[in-house]
Amino acid sequence: MADLILRDFEYKLNQLRDYPERASILDLTKFSEVHISLAEYFANIIAAKIIDPKTNVTFKLPIFYLMDSIMKNVGGPYAAFFGRHLLETFSRTFADVPTRDREKLDFLLGTWEERQVTCIKERSIFMPGDVLLKMREFVHAKKRATPLVADSNLAQIKRPRVETEASYGRGQGIPPQPLPMQVLFHK
Repeated sequence: MADLILRDFEYKLNQLRDYPERASILDLTKFSEVHISLAEYFANIIAAKIIDPKTNVTFKLPIFYLMDSIMKNVGGPYAAFFGRHLLETFSRTFADVPTRDREKLDFLLGTWEERQVTCIKERSIFMPGDVLLKMREFVHAKKRATPLVADSNLAQIKRPRVETEASYGRGQGIPPQPLPMQVLFHK
């Protein structure tokens, strides 16, 4: 019976694709709640899907949205089970995804950090604090190491054309003249 439930969960997980459809995420969240006795297996299936090299990079963000939904709406043992794999899965995903998805993952991490603070005040546990701290350190390190123009779409922005003397041909006018030194250093 459990094998059938696990296969059904994995099938539904594969239906997420690269668009985080709310209805699918809610369906899987409810499924996770109904079968909470299989929480550890569900967490392992999700972690394996994220780190699987065959999983398309665009598919990973919706899986993180699913994890987020399960942890926040079902709770129970899920945070602990996801917490076992979270640093590895988050770090790998953050390193692999495009800039726009990194920003969304960074935002998601921020919500987990806020949730952690709330849980500490309520004397409950959302996720091991050291895991969130290491994830935040990883994000900061990645941001420092990433060049400003990281997205390939930005490379296609038209930049102003700089005219040089060589770009002026016959009949195209007189090339720009340099400014006199007095103008450049005038106080």
